[in-house]
Amino acid sequence: TFDPPIVTEGATPVTTSCSQSSGAALPLGTTTVNCTANDAMQRQASCSFRVTLTGLSLAVTRYLAVGDSFTEGQNGIPTVRFVDPPNSYPTKLQALLDATYPGQNVVLINRGFGGEFVETTVRDIRDHIAREQPGAVLVLSGYNNLLNGSCRPADGNDPRCNDAIHDVAIGIRDCIRKSKEAPSNIRYVFVSTLTPPGPRSPSA
Repeated sequence: TFDPPIVTEGATPVTTSCSQSSGAALPLGTTTVNCTANDAMQRQASCSFRVTLTGLSLAVTRYLAVGDSFTEGQNGIPTVRFVDPPNSYPTKLQALLDATYPGQNVVLINRGFGGEFVETTVRDIRDHIAREQPGAVLVLSGYNNLLNGSCRPADGNDPRCNDAIHDVAIGIRDCIRKSKEAPSNIRYVFVSTLTPPGPRSPSA
């Protein structure tokens, strides 16, 4: 936004206009804004100024997503499951990053695998990092541990649930530790919260 140009002379009324109005959306880079003033005697004067917009730069442009079916993009009901990469969260996140930070060549690698337990994510994460050389790691794992550990609302206070929650917590910590200890320069480790599992029905 900017103030209208100040008129110091001329026969009133004097009208002013600019090639870009205050509050308009401008592209990245330098834009010249030209303003003109017209007085009651049809005399005209002009001035101009430049607006320079520098876009935000991402500190990291290469991301590695690890985890289970949520990361892989598995879809469908329990009896008919399929992988739907265009609707996986890494694909959607890639599109959002590209739109928000254009021209920065963001790469988001999906290494999710349906049915994976957090122990497997811990076991494989160093190999994934060594192979892909990301600057940041996105961790979403442990959901299958909770399902296998009877952590659904219908299971009540099954003691296996506490054990499963403990295993997931330890596993996520191990994923963070192994990421930070990796030889490659991991600047960030993002950990997603798990969607609580709910009642399941074959007809749902």
